[in-house]
Amino acid sequence: MNTINILFLSAVPTGVVPLELNTEYRKIEDALEDGHNARCFRIFRHARIQRQELEHTLEVFEPHIVHFAGHGTPSGSLLLEAYDGQRWELDRDTLRTIFRAHGQSVKLAVLNACHSEMTANVLREVVPYVLGNAIEVFDQHALTFSQTFYAALFQDESLSRAFRLACKEVEMTDAARALTPQLLTTPSCPDPRDVKPLQHWLGGNGREESGKMGKRRSMLRTVLNTKKTVLACELDQVRIRAIKVHKEPTRAMVRLRLDTHLVTADDFDAFVIEAFPHTYQRFGSGMERVGKTNLVLQLHSPSEIWQALEAFLATRPR
Repeated sequence: MNTINILFLSAVPTGVVPLELNTEYRKIEDALEDGHNARCFRIFRHARIQRQELEHTLEVFEPHIVHFAGHGTPSGSLLLEAYDGQRWELDRDTLRTIFRAHGQSVKLAVLNACHSEMTANVLREVVPYVLGNAIEVFDQHALTFSQTFYAALFQDESLSRAFRLACKEVEMTDAARALTPQLLTTPSCPDPRDVKPLQHWLGGNGREESGKMGKRRSMLRTVLNTKKTVLACELDQVRIRAIKVHKEPTRAMVRLRLDTHLVTADDFDAFVIEAFPHTYQRFGSGMERVGKTNLVLQLHSPSEIWQALEAFLATRPR
């Protein structure tokens, strides 16, 4: 089944203020699990993203949505990590070049960093919709905005409504900071008030078609994708009821068992290498344990992981 892929990138280089990036990721993941369209989205995470990995990561995951969580500079650059873990400033022109060459699948970029509006203004030349911040953004507001924005998207709200709901949630704690996020697009793109990811992006090829024939194909694709989405969600509800009846393991149960029996990072890697070698090849450099676990849970069913873990533990000495 086709899904909308979300790539969560984060970086906190050595010497900069730490951020609640793990919390931000969990809030987005929790919002997805609470929604009824969970099977229609997949979230991939690459923590401590380095400059030299960005192009490869975009090509491997082919995301519809790229979410960057981290620091931005007053000049509009995003802070990534260099080889030695120190800060590396990714300027907006370089970022545009990278997305033009390697990010053709991207429909929406969320730059959840300070002073990122300048970068968003440049990036929208190659990405239809970009979210950035006009000034500094506080950690607590960034978390609130992300959770509310994605919760709305997962309920198939339009980009514009999801954005407004997220701003309104921030306004409840700080009215002034509700004006910080900006949703940018270009006149050639459809109005964000009319764009709903599940209806317009699911199963798409990442490029806009032009002309009457292109419009007809787009309309037909939208109808077919909507029907597939509805069917997928109905099948998902059937599967959920089946799990309750047959007591199949849930993602939470599998996550707990992995953490309990595979205590060290080496144990976890050894299990994935043996059980899911192709998944192991998708682990990025510097990828944290939580990111690896999430990737395994996204690419394999709870039952599949549970059975593989049973077999793996059976071959290990006590």
